[in-house]
Amino acid sequence: MKNSNLSLFALCAVLGLAPVSTARADFTPYSGTVKLRVTDHRGAAVDQDFTINVAGPSGGVTTWLHIPQTSLPSGLVVPAFNVMKYEARSGAVSTPTGAPAASITWVAARTACQALGSGYDIMKESQWLAIAHDAMNVAANWTGGSVGSGMLMRGNSDQTSALASQGDDALGYSGVSGEYLRRTLLLSTGDVIWDMAGNIAEWVYCDDGRTGCSGGGTTGSAYANKPIGYGQEFSTVTPPSGNSDIKPGSYTSANGIGTVTSGGTSFGPIIRGGSFSYSTYWGGSYTGLFTLDASYGYYYSTNGVNIGYRCVGP
Repeated sequence: MKNSNLSLFALCAVLGLAPVSTARADFTPYSGTVKLRVTDHRGAAVDQDFTINVAGPSGGVTTWLHIPQTSLPSGLVVPAFNVMKYEARSGAVSTPTGAPAASITWVAARTACQALGSGYDIMKESQWLAIAHDAMNVAANWTGGSVGSGMLMRGNSDQTSALASQGDDALGYSGVSGEYLRRTLLLSTGDVIWDMAGNIAEWVYCDDGRTGCSGGGTTGSAYANKPIGYGQEFSTVTPPSGNSDIKPGSYTSANGIGTVTSGGTSFGPIIRGGSFSYSTYWGGSYTGLFTLDASYGYYYSTNGVNIGYRCVGP
């Protein structure tokens, strides 16, 4: 039987088994492997492993997603991790209810995520890219119905404020209009993630060891070899080979991918995804799944109303 995203309790109900809790005190949503053994009357046994995603709170809505180990185009292997399905709400909570937490600094966002427990933090750059490259290669995320055809879904990039999400993934156009503005992205795992492009931009941590990443998760101009400019096409960027995964292939903002921005000779903490305000401030094409904005220099205190975060965990 093929692995699938099932509720543990739903699987047990189908099989007539009593469920065994796999929840952890520090992390209610859980993804793991459950072994099912079926034994006939003669004692012959057959084992089958199932990947189980245990739903989090919010009335049974899964609020965290499991991202399997991923190999990026640069060759970097990103270990498996868990990520908030929704942009963080106040208190580092993943829920579709209410507007996401914004007006928060990079440091405060990290502190909020780390308070969830050991191994929790804001998303790393490599983790963002693992999701972005995966979603970019799913046909359902393109307006033309096949990879590279039309535009990649760009999310809330034509409104005047951030929007609440929905517990029903079928409501991806909630609060927006326009075929390419869907706020949900389908992943190859079959899971759906909300607002990775648009709504509010999100702080990320530049992985230790990546070229151009300095101590503390920020970047220098060597990260993208693009020292200055606003809303530039990725085609103008020639990053070091180890950072080639920051580019969305040959796609441009016309494909809904987004743009790259640096406000000076030095980069700083990275902001990903763009936001609702890009529709009136720079134009909607600045927003996209791959949008990279490091224009805030080393001002960790920056806390714009259009900047928030998303936590990851072990």
